[in-house]
Amino acid sequence: MIGNLIVACLSLAVGWGALFPLRRSLGPGLYHLSALPVGTIGWSVVAALTTVAEVRPSPMWVAFGLTVYVVMAAAVARLFAGTVGSAPVSWRSFALVGAGFVSLSGLLAWAGLTLVGADSYSHYELSGWFLADTGRLSPIIMGSRNTLLPAMHMANRIFGADWLYVPYPLFSANTLAITAWVLWRHAFVSLPGRTRLAATAVVAGTLAIVPPWFYHTWLVHSNMASAMFTTLALTAVLAAAGVVDRRAQSASEKEVVGSRSAALGVVAGFALAGLALARPDGLAYVFQGLIVAAVCHLSGALSRRAIVAAYAALSAPLLVVYGAAFLRIGVWSGDKLQGSWAVALLGAILVFGVLTVLAGTIEPILEWLRRVGGMRLAIAVNVLAIVAVAATDRGQFLFALRNMVANLALMGTWGLTWWVVLLGVVLSLVVRVRDVEEPGRQLLLFAVFQFFAIALVLHASVHPGHISPSDSFNRVALHIVPTAFWYLASYAGSPGWSKGSFVQLSAEAAP
Repeated sequence: MIGNLIVACLSLAVGWGALFPLRRSLGPGLYHLSALPVGTIGWSVVAALTTVAEVRPSPMWVAFGLTVYVVMAAAVARLFAGTVGSAPVSWRSFALVGAGFVSLSGLLAWAGLTLVGADSYSHYELSGWFLADTGRLSPIIMGSRNTLLPAMHMANRIFGADWLYVPYPLFSANTLAITAWVLWRHAFVSLPGRTRLAATAVVAGTLAIVPPWFYHTWLVHSNMASAMFTTLALTAVLAAAGVVDRRAQSASEKEVVGSRSAALGVVAGFALAGLALARPDGLAYVFQGLIVAAVCHLSGALSRRAIVAAYAALSAPLLVVYGAAFLRIGVWSGDKLQGSWAVALLGAILVFGVLTVLAGTIEPILEWLRRVGGMRLAIAVNVLAIVAVAATDRGQFLFALRNMVANLALMGTWGLTWWVVLLGVVLSLVVRVRDVEEPGRQLLLFAVFQFFAIALVLHASVHPGHISPSDSFNRVALHIVPTAFWYLASYAGSPGWSKGSFVQLSAEAAP
């Protein structure tokens, strides 16, 4: 029990330290909401350092590794700290959030609620035992589960506990809180106070009781952590692009939003790094956030400084962790992530970043992209990639597609969730509501599309899966659920539903 509390509370404290230079730029809400995800990455750095030093980890090595991570992350954050703060982060807020976090962690530790699957004990827990005994990352850990969760289980064992379970419901609570924040600040911002509060509570509460979400809140697995990182990354990217708080009109408010852009880029980069380290296929899903960021940048909504900040924050942890792995175990073989594929994906991330920045500096390319539409181009490239995969092995592609659809619609314990999402998306495309928030809704829908495009290419290529609640894609789909709910809420809460807007739209549509 004590080990669980130490791991959870240290994760929050490390995140506070790592993002401390950005606290004024982010404001109290995003600063505290980002702390747990960003701090959790530090456990991978601990495992990387003990691997390089070839020592058995101890509390002193944990303290050293987390300190190295805080210094590294804070240095990156300091480079992109804005000069204008949206709101001061008072010490009272630290006390309030800290007290609430410790209380919730203590309650969860006392309750002992946890769900266990085969992966929970045969991979994550046993990998944590191996790291605690040897301090060395192995080909099995890197290729099968990646470093983040095994490193947390390692720390839990070092601190005297024998089963790590408290962080998983904390990840769920943090993700729900981020979702509630964007619902309040974006999706329902045009609603009157009480209605806005009620709508936010209903949507976030509905997400919390979706059966797979509730199940993964307690399950010891990577899916809830990955959902948290995905949600934070997209929130930070779209907030940096001005989608969140778009209604700010005064000069001072616009200055604050512009100053926050690079700081939010740092948060997005760290969140994507966490996603990359939480799963063996995380490096592939990182491209969802990177492509959305590129579309925003090339449309002029996201500054070059924010893009550079995101790649700096993404690269720093990955260089440490993957550098340590390649140094000590070479280019490993693995059942899910071969070392050669890791090298290729890391190289692709670097190349994509360079191309994004270069394309944003060449005016003829920018003009062409704005004329064609960066989002349309991205969709076309995705469709071509899917067609290429289908043409390579039509049988496996159709098998994977059948399994994916069947799991979401019928056999994956999702109930009506994806039917409702599909109906809502179709309705939003048929009954258009044009207002100042429409570009943000388009980006949210594109983010959902991009996730499924990556998933389809990935699973049709290497892992077609099977029809079962435990199927890999069926669990991975959890990652995008908060974003899908955000999109539907932003449509339902659109100010374009007002009578005046419909009159205007009818006039525009009249021949």
